[in-house]
Amino acid sequence: MSYFTFDLRETVKVAVMGREHLIPPTLHCQRKIKCYVLYFVTQGKLTLMVNDEPVELLPGDIYIFNRHDVQQPNETSDCEYFFVHFDGDKIEKHQGDYIECVRRKNLEFIKASPYSLERYDNFNISVRQHIQIKDKNNIDYLVEKFRGSALAKENSSIRRSFELCANFTAILIRLEKICERNVVSTKRESQTYNTVRKIADYINKNYNEDINGEMVEKLFSINYDYANRIFKGYLDVSIIRYRNERRIDRAKFLLSATEKSIEEISSEIGFEDKYYFSRLFTKLEGISPLAYRNK
Repeated sequence: MSYFTFDLRETVKVAVMGREHLIPPTLHCQRKIKCYVLYFVTQGKLTLMVNDEPVELLPGDIYIFNRHDVQQPNETSDCEYFFVHFDGDKIEKHQGDYIECVRRKNLEFIKASPYSLERYDNFNISVRQHIQIKDKNNIDYLVEKFRGSALAKENSSIRRSFELCANFTAILIRLEKICERNVVSTKRESQTYNTVRKIADYINKNYNEDINGEMVEKLFSINYDYANRIFKGYLDVSIIRYRNERRIDRAKFLLSATEKSIEEISSEIGFEDKYYFSRLFTKLEGISPLAYRNK
């Protein structure tokens, strides 16, 4: 499966966004494109030869052309489509297991501390080269996004250029979400992955709660031992260890950014016993909370 990765630590540079309506006998132009180009067909059918291979695009189809692809009209086409010409040094085309790439990135992001800049090492998105979108809500969202940028009268200011790049990035993020849902994997695999993400998301939002086996079973309708096993299989730590790590991440932030006492911090992050908190902090960080604050 062909897909592109976009490293969002670097801005995706948009040269132009527009809208085209081909009416027979007008043909699509023949060219070797110099940058990346994205098409989003909204009406009719567009047929092209791309590097001597046929490509047929129908309403709801999105296709990303690689740098230096050669486009040739295959036949006359009566169609409408939005287009984006863009570039960037950290855009790459890949062949391989798309869903594995996206899930690996998402899991690495979940593992990282929410207070660490290291999580931005996985700040990228992946989009399939050819996407077929049938959901009306997604199509309406994309049409609105493209139309707002493609039909803008003023494109020359630096602020407008930033807006174009930000708007296109939002489109790419939406496309990754669509691609992930569209890719077929086994039902069991999808369920376990989604369960792990839901548990991790819940812990990140509620790390100071008394999260235990009974709570997990009630919230996620799953046996706790099984939940713990699949959680550790994806994230390499148990559910309780993950909760404790999120608590300690918050404690580290409070120790460095506030004057709150050890007892106050311990209580805020969910520990009733400040001595147990200190022991756990030292175990995980190799240094006591007080020493961490003073270093």
